[in-house]
Amino acid sequence: MKHLPVSLFAHTRVGIPTPGVIAWPDAFDSFREAGANEKDGPLWSPATFGPSPVDQYGYDKRLKARVLKCAVGETRRNLPCVVTVSALGLDYDHPPDGEVFDPAELVERWMRYEHVLHSTYTPGRYRLIFPYASPVTAAQHHAVYAWMLAQDPRLDASTADASRIFY
Repeated sequence: MKHLPVSLFAHTRVGIPTPGVIAWPDAFDSFREAGANEKDGPLWSPATFGPSPVDQYGYDKRLKARVLKCAVGETRRNLPCVVTVSALGLDYDHPPDGEVFDPAELVERWMRYEHVLHSTYTPGRYRLIFPYASPVTAAQHHAVYAWMLAQDPRLDASTADASRIFY
């Protein structure tokens, strides 16, 4: 069994991540079952977070830009704070021209890659999770996402964010 380093959130109102490890692929069922209502359960991010290399004025010399400061436990969606990413999550949310996503077609399309496919809380929408062989940087994650999007432009662009959180 593979274990992925992740950040965990108790629910949407908790912005402080807790470092964690989830078992692949069994843990994903527990996230879906734990939410009593739509999007009201525990969340996870394949990203691990760390402090951003900023000065006291919020200037990041590496990015050559002003950013929000962050430290472990102070952020959940701040891209400069991503240290590693352990998986790629892809959403099929908005089918073009009234198309309906066929889960069997999605499984067949991606079957050569290890993944988990499940439906989201909204009927007709699906999420695929692909574990990386080892954690990658945010830049490497974005390059993989760009390649995947080139394979299927129906993917939801919002999942490109390395600091993305999932239900």
